[in-house]
Amino acid sequence: MVTAAQKAELTEWFKPENYEVLKGITIHQLCQEFRHRRAMFDELEEALESDEADWCVSQANLSERDLIIAGNPLLSQPADINSVNTYENDQHVRVMSAGQFYQFDRQIRDTKLLEYKDTDPTDIKHNNLGALNQPVVNYVKKQMQDRIDKAEVTVSEEQKKRMMTRVASRIPLVVDLSVSTDEQIIESMRYLLNRWRKHTGIKARAKVQNYGFGEVMVLKLIDFRIIPILDLLYHAKHYGYKLSDKDLEQLLYRWGREEMRDQVLIKETDRPLAKKALTRDFDDLFTMFLYKNRHLMDMKISSLIEKHQKKTN
Repeated sequence: MVTAAQKAELTEWFKPENYEVLKGITIHQLCQEFRHRRAMFDELEEALESDEADWCVSQANLSERDLIIAGNPLLSQPADINSVNTYENDQHVRVMSAGQFYQFDRQIRDTKLLEYKDTDPTDIKHNNLGALNQPVVNYVKKQMQDRIDKAEVTVSEEQKKRMMTRVASRIPLVVDLSVSTDEQIIESMRYLLNRWRKHTGIKARAKVQNYGFGEVMVLKLIDFRIIPILDLLYHAKHYGYKLSDKDLEQLLYRWGREEMRDQVLIKETDRPLAKKALTRDFDDLFTMFLYKNRHLMDMKISSLIEKHQKKTN
């Protein structure tokens, strides 16, 4: 249970009015805000389970925590022309980073399937031109197989299978936007996905159970103050204390000054929704909602609120 001293500290930085800025961002940015918080909880969980938990926890999500405690809960920023986020990524399709490219280069070198000249590492010696036409994933699989074979610790067949599946499931692609239409690229992906899955034996993930994710759900995320709840729950987990539903009610709503959601609603609806917002299924549903309603991506939350208010009036 939260102590009086901890609650006093919370009220020093947690101000419900700071989260009014959420109404000024787009629905797409709201999705990114939830994605950031899911990543924060994942990093904190990993820190808590580490061998040096105290130090790792203290370092986890430093920049994000500083922003939130300073009263700036927006963790994602719109990309500008010079931003690294200009080439937008999501969890399903990503642009390869320079770091990942370097990692592939290192993995290919480790396999010894290609030899590099000592005098010029960019000049490759090869006796078999076909080796250069092999997919990168083949080299990565070979390097992983070598690591498993040389490992001092015995790896079970099940562990080996999982490791190799993870390697085979990541396929770096080349897409030339200048020579293909959007329809050609999309249809190529539909065709190739089926062949890649047959070749690797990796089946598509089962569809998540749809619990009616739509515009109304987006409004609920704002009305039920799910992001403020997540920030409070993160703070509590970080510092090792518990927040009751009554605590959340008192922190989220100023008695007598606004319409409140009491501790019963928080227990039965709001807290469960906050926990659901940290799952991959939630992110999948939110992302799919945006892909199917691309005209809503750049709509501000305030405009969505006004749109639904007009419908109900």
